[in-house]
Amino acid sequence: MSVEGSTWSAAFAGASRDAMQVYDRVIARLFEPWARDLVGRLDPDPGEAALDVACGPGTVAVLLAQAVGPAGRVVATDISPAMIALGREKDLPSGLAPIEWMEAPAAPLPVSDASFNVITCQQGLQFFPDPVASLAEMRRALRPGGRAGVATWTHVSEQAFHFLYEAIREVLGQEMATRYTGPFSFYGDAAASAAEAAGFESVTARTVTLPAIIEEGFPGAFDTLVASGIAAELAELDEATAIRLREVAARHAEPLVEDGTIKASMTATVMILG
Repeated sequence: MSVEGSTWSAAFAGASRDAMQVYDRVIARLFEPWARDLVGRLDPDPGEAALDVACGPGTVAVLLAQAVGPAGRVVATDISPAMIALGREKDLPSGLAPIEWMEAPAAPLPVSDASFNVITCQQGLQFFPDPVASLAEMRRALRPGGRAGVATWTHVSEQAFHFLYEAIREVLGQEMATRYTGPFSFYGDAAASAAEAAGFESVTARTVTLPAIIEEGFPGAFDTLVASGIAAELAELDEATAIRLREVAARHAEPLVEDGTIKASMTATVMILG
């Protein structure tokens, strides 16, 4: 894992409930098309057992619960107590598999060997202290013939949040901007090589780009910084610098804003493993 990923991992583990509510309101909703893409590629059958690693507030876990139905089983794990709490509080419709929410790291996973048909990890691998060990844990938990789906964002320049990176670099310098790039620090060949090193015999990786719509526009996108790996440093900025950062970020976001909504795209490496 990169230094930037480590920064974000620690931030998520200790994040406040308020910060994770911002994450759930803006980022998790933004991720939903990606969640549907990932679950669709795995095509879970009714009655199957599914595990979602680094589940966040449950975007993928809920889709898995819909897919496997009431005869199925879903376990959702995350290192963040605030994320798990938000997931547990979701008001889910009837007809879904029960979801067991577990506060846990990605390695070791507190689950039995060969106990899941489907395993997902959407935008978590880049934050794990040891990506190979975490992938090996997923392989351990996978039943023979099962399949895992893992997605990680590609370079920050290919993402809807690139304007925040540019603003941070302009106002706070390259070091702080680089620390912001944790979510965009582990993908492509590096991710595929980690899956192979973890023992997966089948590794299919592709680059996928989908639209990214932030309905809350620039204010909502900017507010996601409170759930970032540099949130603590941003909270300590003097008022003048904080105002300038927001103004510069708004300028960089202008080309993406249409009728108050940010319309862009995001790109990920999506791996199907078996």
